[in-house]
Amino acid sequence: AVVTAEMDEIDYAHRIGSNMFNIKISEYEKLAATNVEFLKNKIKNIKAGIIPPGELFIKEYPTSAVTVPEIEARALELEKVKGIKLKVLIVDYINILENRRNPNSDNIYMKIKQICEDLRAIAIRNDWVIISVTQTTGNSYDTTDLGMKDVSESKGLVHTCDVIYAIIQDEQMYLEGHYWLKIVKIRNGAGKHSKCMYNIDYNYLRLIETDTTI
Repeated sequence: AVVTAEMDEIDYAHRIGSNMFNIKISEYEKLAATNVEFLKNKIKNIKAGIIPPGELFIKEYPTSAVTVPEIEARALELEKVKGIKLKVLIVDYINILENRRNPNSDNIYMKIKQICEDLRAIAIRNDWVIISVTQTTGNSYDTTDLGMKDVSESKGLVHTCDVIYAIIQDEQMYLEGHYWLKIVKIRNGAGKHSKCMYNIDYNYLRLIETDTTI
C-alpha cells in the first residue's frame, strides 16, 4: 500500500502503469482518459502472467493532515475488509506527516524523530516493511556522494531507521540516465557504504539494476 501526503494518487497510478504496461508516461494520461478498455485488457494480461502481480492500494492525504496512528488504522481496516496481509507500506513522506505527539510544536528535530519512531513501532507491531523518504541538506544537492551527515532536519531519523539508502545523482548522471544507490546505514547485515548503479528509462519511469557496484 502507498500512503501519499505529497503526490496525487492518480499520478502514482499513471507512473506505475507506464512502467508495467510499457506505455510512455507522456502518453499515459491521455490513454487512461480515452481508452479504458485497452488498460483493462493490459491488467488482465498481467494477472494471467506466470508471476502473480500482487495487489496495490494507494491513499492520498493532504499534507501534514495525517498521523501515524491514522495510517495504521486505515491499513488494518484495509487488511480486514480485503482479507489480505499487507507486506510493504510506502509512506510519501516522513517529513510532511502530522506529529500526533506534539502537533503544534515547531521543534523539527523532535517532530521527525517522533514520527519516525511511530512508523517503526507500527512496522514491528504489524509485521510490515515500511519505506519512506526524506530530503538531504541544501549543500548536498548535486553531490557525487552522500552520508548520514547529509540527512536534513533531524538526526533522530538517522538514529531510528534500520536501513538508510542514499540516491546519488549529479547533473551529468541525470543527463546520462543513471544514479547510484548507496547503503548509508544497515542495522543488521553487511554492505555499508557499498553502491550499485541503476539505469533510468525516463520514458517509462523504470529503473534497471546493473552489475556495476563499488
